[in-house]
Amino acid sequence: MDEKKTMESIKDGFNAYEKIVDKEIHYVYFKENKYQEIVFKPKKANFMHLCGISYKGMRPAQFYNALKTNKVSPKNIIKKSDGSTDQKLQIIKYLNELTTCNIRIIDERSSYLNFSFDKGIRSRKLIFCLAIERINSDTFAPTSLLNLKSNKGKTVKNGFPVHCIYSVDSSSKDIQIMCKSSEFMQYETNNTYFYKNELERT
Repeated sequence: MDEKKTMESIKDGFNAYEKIVDKEIHYVYFKENKYQEIVFKPKKANFMHLCGISYKGMRPAQFYNALKTNKVSPKNIIKKSDGSTDQKLQIIKYLNELTTCNIRIIDERSSYLNFSFDKGIRSRKLIFCLAIERINSDTFAPTSLLNLKSNKGKTVKNGFPVHCIYSVDSSSKDIQIMCKSSEFMQYETNNTYFYKNELERT
């Protein structure tokens, strides 16, 4: 991947990541005939690692801020020698699916090509899996982006379908619905789903 394509891919990934960065995102998924949740808190400092790069003279959070102000030069981008950087950049634009119900939750410790992770958020098709790690009892942060298209014959678990995604404002505790599946909307016609902020207020 040449410098121009590398920058285009990073910017595509950045635009997708902007939708979720520094938010508290709740994924509601259907497992064992009931709804369960995980809480996802992606930070600016996580993005550089998802790209599979390092950058001369900048720490990860600084790199993210520089991207936002168009102050990143391809000359200072350092790719990994094993080819994994380009594999990540080929799929990083698909992070925009993280706010849609076209994803699944891998709700157990898993491994892929000798890389182990606590849980995962993956696309329904074999495109990507976002490996996530536990940062406290029920909250997770991204740790790596796995390209499921690049290694035929190797895969990750199917996981469980996401039926609703919502974010919670850290100060007001207001929620914003990002997506709901038709199954979840049907469920809510006959049942009350207790979103996290409602539980905290009662």
